[in-house]
Amino acid sequence: MAERDEVEGWVRTYFEATRSMDAARGAGCFAEGATLEDPVGSPLITTPEAVMERGVGFLAAFEEVGLHEEFIHVNGLEAVARFTGRGLAGGQEVSFEGIDFFRFNEDGKIVLLRGFFDPPRD
Repeated sequence: MAERDEVEGWVRTYFEATRSMDAARGAGCFAEGATLEDPVGSPLITTPEAVMERGVGFLAAFEEVGLHEEFIHVNGLEAVARFTGRGLAGGQEVSFEGIDFFRFNEDGKIVLLRGFFDPPRD
């Protein structure tokens, strides 16, 4: 079983990827066959291609964007993280807040991510 610090590091790696503006880097955090429900209530994404497509679409809405983790709590291979998203869209600064729920495999890849967040705002 992974140690708490190790799982927290996996969460931080995901958030670092969101700040890279590189959809492939973000998609690389997910295991083959992972499930992405982001935001919660949207159709489930279950293929690597769809995870990549979601990342590309998210980034396309911004000139720059990144999610900044503010609090992480780990329980075994699961974690929750509160974050603030900050970016620039249409020349306007935007911010949004949310909580992500993660489940990882033993290799540190995300097998489930559920995102609870508010839509971007000025």
